Amino acid sequence: MSVLAKPGKHNKKPESAAVALDQIESVGDRVGNWIADNAMLVLGAAVMVLVLAGGYGFISSSREGAREEASAALAEVEGAYLQAMGGTLDSVVIDEPANPETARRVREEYVGRYAAVASEYPGTIEAQLASLEQGALLQAVGRSEEAVATWQAALDASSEHASVRGLLFERIAGSGEIAGRWADAGAAHEAASQLAGFPLRYMALAEAARCYAEAGEDAKALALWDRLMAEAPDHKAPPHIAGRMAELRAAAN
Repeated sequence: MSVLAKPGKHNKKPESAAVALDQIESVGDRVGNWIADNAMLVLGAAVMVLVLAGGYGFISSSREGAREEASAALAEVEGAYLQAMGGTLDSVVIDEPANPETARRVREEYVGRYAAVASEYPGTIEAQLASLEQGALLQAVGRSEEAVATWQAALDASSEHASVRGLLFERIAGSGEIAGRWADAGAAHEAASQLAGFPLRYMALAEAARCYAEAGEDAKALALWDRLMAEAPDHKAPPHIAGRMAELRAAAN
């Protein structure tokens, strides 16, 4: 799975999209706790996408026809990308190539290859996953506006698969944070938090509150924090977010 640094890949054999979705559900809470403990949103978002979507890397669908072809096409591109970056099909972590120009060249090439999969199989979960990867590569080579446009187009093309939609929103949020667009980042996190089927929705809700606070929208930040406390009082939010919300509350009283 491509990320901004140290791309990696789940090392299991091809699995069905249904199984991959189940894996997202089962690991979601563990990944959320890891990110909360490390309190590193930008890098954490990259790791989240790596771990959660990693199981999709070698999808093979049990369905016939176009869906099976889409799964095979995505698996082929993903495997070729791993090898082009110097890894193997069973790589767990891939270090950056020693030559930065090699890494950039490979990413630029595979932007197009992932885009081709998304274009050829519109409306499938594989198309959304290809767009997720395409945007990650665009972000990695500094084409952040194109990355956000790619992720948004994937969201606009389908209202299904809440787990993947949540990851797309979180990618948009991460890009907004990198650019210092805190209100936009907060809105993307908030959108992810509203997806009932997204296993990291409460983590996204806490991050939305933090981003709105960074944007100076204290009332909105506190409203989302109150929602989090009402809907998931046992959620373990990162201490720096809880502390910031306590400060806002004290200042508002």
